[in-house]
Amino acid sequence: MRAALAVALFFARLLKEFNMKKKIVSIILAAACLSTCALALSACDLFKKHEHNFKVSEIVEPDCFTEGFTVYKCDCGQQKHDDYKAKLQHNYVDYVCTLCESISGDVPSADDLEFTDNGFDYTVSGLKAGSAPTELIIPSYHNGKEVKSVAQNAFENCTSLQKLTIGYGVFYIKDKAFKGCTDLSVINLAKETDLYKEAFAGCTSLTSVTLPKGCGFSDIGAFADCTSLISAILPEDIGGRLAAEQYRNSFAGCSALTTIFISGNNEYYCSVDGVLYSKDKKTLIEFPAGKATTYSVLDGTTLIGDAAFSNCDKLTEVRIPLSVTEIGYNPFRYCSQLKQITYDGTIAQWKQIQKGNNWDFATGEYAVKCSDGTINKSEEKPE
Repeated sequence: MRAALAVALFFARLLKEFNMKKKIVSIILAAACLSTCALALSACDLFKKHEHNFKVSEIVEPDCFTEGFTVYKCDCGQQKHDDYKAKLQHNYVDYVCTLCESISGDVPSADDLEFTDNGFDYTVSGLKAGSAPTELIIPSYHNGKEVKSVAQNAFENCTSLQKLTIGYGVFYIKDKAFKGCTDLSVINLAKETDLYKEAFAGCTSLTSVTLPKGCGFSDIGAFADCTSLISAILPEDIGGRLAAEQYRNSFAGCSALTTIFISGNNEYYCSVDGVLYSKDKKTLIEFPAGKATTYSVLDGTTLIGDAAFSNCDKLTEVRIPLSVTEIGYNPFRYCSQLKQITYDGTIAQWKQIQKGNNWDFATGEYAVKCSDGTINKSEEKPE
């Protein structure tokens, strides 16, 4: 009798719990339904005809290459393009469009050029046989189609060339396109041009270069071994980790370089007395090879970046503040005259700094002078 009573009580309790759970589930489902209905009523749902209330979101002005239009957007997220405006007509003055900086295909120097027809556009592939121009203008158009690129090795070792102008729309300067043009002293690059590996390497008469907005590096060494280059002005919109990686070594071997400048408007980098740092000044990115024989890294810097002092063969002494916790890969490579590293901390703190592979590769026989003693290069343990 007791056993039967116990079983009955057990099933009664189970039924009660089951009914309670059903009630909870019902409440949750009801709340979910109410929320869904509220959302459906407050937005433009798919089951009810909705009168879109489009408002102007953005006006895109036309240029010489694309139409203009107005972007309209509804509160529901739907948008449309309307009010199209025809693209502008080029206004050429001395073969250069005053509106977009493109260069007419009628420019006389185009007669010296060979072109490769890619179907939809052209590539400049080099000079015609027997041509040895001192000035070259790469046009934006040829035979009614756009010119998009300069081919790999197209003008390599063209020693007669002294002045170069590239029209807007020629977006790709491929590997070694102008490498070894030793008399080239003036370069006028168009905006939004990508420079590939060693595009202008070994142009030993260049003394300055200005990279316009949108101009970037698609590989390293774009201006490597331009031994007369004194100043480089980077585009104000260059940025991001990838850009830094591509930038690295773009000016390797530029032994006269004293200034790397970038606009204060750039959100990723800054120039401090001609030395390139990250915007927050915590990473030293590039020290110009010809700047000075001694340098004091900014207090607050935490990372001396990869190849930061690479090929600075005039550098004899560098001060590293206590704030530095990491030294990257090959930062002092080929600093053959380096004699002293002055470190603000102790020997123990110096040894705690994380150092990348080959951080002191091919340097001079330096000594690290710490607050409590000195370490010679020969005493540094391999990383």
